[in-house]
Amino acid sequence: LETIYQHIDSFTTLSTTSQKMPFGQLIAESVRNAVLENRSDWGKELQNNGHIALFERDFGKGNRVYTFVIWTQG
Repeated sequence: LETIYQHIDSFTTLSTTSQKMPFGQLIAESVRNAVLENRSDWGKELQNNGHIALFERDFGKGNRVYTFVIWTQG
């Protein structure tokens, strides 16, 4: 691997300009960092039969996260 990736030239083809994160990747990052302990983070309640509930959080441009909640007695 060292031979394959060894640079024998003194220049680089990498750009030094910053790039914006693609929207889908931004959503994935938001979901990964989401704190879903708060009911308000789950989005709009679509269904709830008292035992199982379905929530939808709409990020726009067709990107949605669905949260299924199974209620337990505590």
